[in-house]
Amino acid sequence: MASSERQSSGFLAEEMLAVRLLEEGLDIAHPRITGPIDMLSIYNNEIINRLQVKSCYKRSADHLRYTFTIKNFYGDSVDFLCLVGIETKSYWIIPIKKVGKLKSINCTPGGNNPFDKYFDAFSQLKK
Repeated sequence: MASSERQSSGFLAEEMLAVRLLEEGLDIAHPRITGPIDMLSIYNNEIINRLQVKSCYKRSADHLRYTFTIKNFYGDSVDFLCLVGIETKSYWIIPIKKVGKLKSINCTPGGNNPFDKYFDAFSQLKK
């Protein structure tokens, strides 16, 4: 995938996530500077979570899974990693402490790997 296609995929994923967060009753904000925080989710004007969004456009043909590339270690600057499977409009909301220093994460809608339990886990953003 070319760089411009990755950027378009990332932008689309952020917009899809923003719509879904609003549907879940969360407010959103975008930081004014470029950095590890792609978006803020705000619940009840009290709970603010810092989100890093990663996208994957298509699933693999053999396993029907998404493979998300995680290039950076975000440390304490991000609260949740939000994975967006664009093809199926699938979302995984993973606490950053569970990601550690992984370089990639595989997820499948309805799958049973350790990260699939975070599928549609938007309720975490309200705690």
